[in-house]
Amino acid sequence: MPQDILDAVVVASPARSEGSAPFTVLACTTAIIITVGIMAGPSQPTWDQMAKWRYLPADRIWYGALWALISSAFVHVALWHLVFNVYWLWQFGRVVERELGSFRFLVFVVGTAFVSSAFQLAASGDTGIGASGVVYGLLGLMWRSKKEVPRFAEILGPDTTSLFFVWLVACFVATRAGFVSIGNTAHLTGLLFGVLVAESRRAAWHYRLARGSLGLLCALSLLAAHFNPWSERWLEHFAMKLHRDGQYERAALAYERSLEFGADSAWAFHNLALTYASMGDSTRSADALRRLRATAPTEADSLQLRLRRR
Repeated sequence: MPQDILDAVVVASPARSEGSAPFTVLACTTAIIITVGIMAGPSQPTWDQMAKWRYLPADRIWYGALWALISSAFVHVALWHLVFNVYWLWQFGRVVERELGSFRFLVFVVGTAFVSSAFQLAASGDTGIGASGVVYGLLGLMWRSKKEVPRFAEILGPDTTSLFFVWLVACFVATRAGFVSIGNTAHLTGLLFGVLVAESRRAAWHYRLARGSLGLLCALSLLAAHFNPWSERWLEHFAMKLHRDGQYERAALAYERSLEFGADSAWAFHNLALTYASMGDSTRSADALRRLRATAPTEADSLQLRLRRR
């Protein structure tokens, strides 16, 4: 994130206890319209249909559609998820927008959405969904600023604070137990982003450290949006890209590594056989073909015939 934009977020502005909150209204309205549009379509929408609402699969983001990390924060597919996020986005957002000013609030929301979505993508290999990361970002900002901003303390009472921190832990436990899959990384990094912004606005000795940490978090989110070598899906995407670019040696290594992370073995062995054949390495191509035959004999026969015709 450029320094001038970062400064726009962290420099304190005069408190605004009254007035409109146009970007909060826009954010809530956008989330509602998108969700209604998705629910009005098929019960199991395709990726092409979701793309109409600016929700893209992970490989599209890895190919450069980084804006989808922001737009995905306004996409919801469950009514309860929408209601929860829009309610708290409205409760927190209008107060924060009046305090920061609309422009700084907009930058904060965009920054939180990008950072939380990028880390969620890095952790799960899937595009995140929903505004929970932004809501936790607003929570973090208000929580660490409520001594300086009385209005934040009024909105964020002990019960509300406890609710969100208990929910944060409960979501981790539920995901770990396999009951449900929740974007916990988005929650946590959104919260951290908000806390660091709050610390950066303070006139305390450690504000430079907070600014540096905030800049580092933004830089790491950019890296996470491009480079996830611990993700099965990213390794598959990366291997195929190298394969298409003719970098066969590196592609073969990526295919082999994707197998270690649980990639579909038939898919990997199929592509390994093709990669080694393109390198002129008949021995390793035959070995990959043998491993493919152990999992998908019909596919192996078809591929072997194809390779003989090359």
